Amino acid sequence: MAKISVVSCVNDLRKYNSCVVNSFRQEQRDGTVELIPIDNPLNSFSAPAALNKGLKRATGDLVVFCHQDVIFPQKWTEKLFEQISIVEKTHKKWGVLGTFGIAKNGMFAGHIIDPSGHFYCLPLPAEVQSLDEHCLIIKRDSGQCFDENLGGFHMYGADICVQALAKGLSNFAIDAPVQHLSSGKVDGNFVEATDRLYLKWKDKNPPLAVIQTTCKMLKLQSGLKGLIGYRIARFKRKRRRKKVRKLLKAGLNFRSLRHDSI
Repeated sequence: MAKISVVSCVNDLRKYNSCVVNSFRQEQRDGTVELIPIDNPLNSFSAPAALNKGLKRATGDLVVFCHQDVIFPQKWTEKLFEQISIVEKTHKKWGVLGTFGIAKNGMFAGHIIDPSGHFYCLPLPAEVQSLDEHCLIIKRDSGQCFDENLGGFHMYGADICVQALAKGLSNFAIDAPVQHLSSGKVDGNFVEATDRLYLKWKDKNPPLAVIQTTCKMLKLQSGLKGLIGYRIARFKRKRRRKKVRKLLKAGLNFRSLRHDSI
């Protein structure tokens, strides 16, 4: 089995030890997982900078970037490799994997437990436009890294997904569920991060005119193309949400909602 490096930006060592470290005690003993905490108690540097520091230290074939409050179930690494084998049947050179994100059609895709509930959106693996930052996976030798110019602690997951798409790679939400003990926070820092993401891509002919994340939909491209793309995406999202509400009202369990049917 290939070795895995798990990188986290840590400002609460107690939480990190109780969640990430405790999840991989056996794998650390047998040498299949190395843990790389990047100590950042005062938030002296951004999430992209911290995670890139960890990436440079990583020796594993795969690098998992996760928040300090993520709990991985037993045999999670086995589940990860099973999902990778499925992905590579059709996409040998994939870009980024994650446990939850937004599918190409704008619906949730993935498998996660968080304070909002247990979300299991089928079928998986699913090709996505963006992935949530709580858990991201890349191949160490892929040449991918986070853009430190974005700064802050938001939108770096969306950005690395767009980077992969720009290289002709596909990104996937996989069925390797984790438990995330906190939810996303949309505040002033988040809004500033979305602005920086737009400024980065708006004139670079990005692979997507509009990107939808688990928290927000935003333009990536400037001009008429970006505006039209944004309006079309908003209209489609509104129509899908209306259909989802009808399905939920009819008794469908959201945990098993097939995103490809909406």
